[in-house]
Amino acid sequence: MKDLAAAQEVVKQLAESSGGYVFNSSRAGDESGSAMGRISIRVPSGKANMIMKGIRGLGRIESENSTAEDITEQY
Repeated sequence: MKDLAAAQEVVKQLAESSGGYVFNSSRAGDESGSAMGRISIRVPSGKANMIMKGIRGLGRIESENSTAEDITEQY
């Protein structure tokens, strides 16, 4: 996807549609037209693989990191 802002919006929609949310997001560009973005989302673990598959289809992914945390006791 060429439009970084649009790609980040799609990631936001993917996260929210699975019951998750965006907790950090940034974009930067330079005069040559290059752009870079970072977005961090939290989604239910049972839906993480589906969400990551959707994200990978948006464009070139430089790096990814996933962690799991049981927050059952917090609710």
